Amino acid sequence: MLTPKERAIQIVKGAMGDDLERAERAFRHLDKNQMQEEYGASGKTCQQILNGYKEQRAEILEVIKWLEGIPC
Repeated sequence: MLTPKERAIQIVKGAMGDDLERAERAFRHLDKNQMQEEYGASGKTCQQILNGYKEQRAEILEVIKWLEGIPC
């Protein structure tokens, strides 16, 4: 059985998803200029989408680090 702390970390890790990896795969063949083009009907460029996923990942990793520092 997991402790509440372990369960909280598990839940946050589950929220991480694979959006960053999927975007990296989808955009890996694009050059610098193509990364500045709007992607589909998103209203965002490929670079903005990728940056958003990178920021989200960094925030989630920060929360995990914070949770790991909480004493049991």
